[in-house]
Amino acid sequence: MTLQTRIKFGASVLFVALTASAPAYAYLDPGTVTMAFSAIAAGLAAGLLYLRVGWSKAVGFFTKRKKVD
Repeated sequence: MTLQTRIKFGASVLFVALTASAPAYAYLDPGTVTMAFSAIAAGLAAGLLYLRVGWSKAVGFFTKRKKVD
């Protein structure tokens, strides 16, 4: 099974799971929404920091430094 086939299959399963589900009739209070938003914001911030640190390490690895006497 190729990667493209797996991605198509996974997208199809996700689409069916999201569209064929029954309504939950659940109540989301503002605290729950705020907590979810905070978790998403923290994940984005951590991901950006990870990319920034990785990029600076990669640039530092390939950049020559002048020796100071």
